[in-house]
Amino acid sequence: MATRKRMSQDILADHLSRQIESLQDAFRKLSKAATLKDLGSQFVDVVQRMFPAAIIDILYRPADSTQWQTVINGGAKGTEELLALPRKKASSSCSLHETSKSICIVQRLVDKSTIGMVLARKSSTII
Repeated sequence: MATRKRMSQDILADHLSRQIESLQDAFRKLSKAATLKDLGSQFVDVVQRMFPAAIIDILYRPADSTQWQTVINGGAKGTEELLALPRKKASSSCSLHETSKSICIVQRLVDKSTIGMVLARKSSTII
């Protein structure tokens, strides 16, 4: 019984070690991104490894604008509407909004611009 438990712990430790190495590699790549589009593309690759069945869109809104600009178009539908925050959350620095088919994250940046990410379900999958 103890041997089986030890083997299970070893398998878990090995799995976690691979996950950590993968994330470290991904963050090294992220640190080398030269443009917002490149950073978005690298970030989508990182998230896609964790959620392979997800559609991922990344949008950017400059501080002086009300319009979102698509950085990465993964194909989610209605992303701008999904990223619209209720008035009480609009002033917060980071917001998370979950629907039955998507998860939306909106982060206000230091320069008052905003970046948003939508993770949506592909037609018959679960994130």
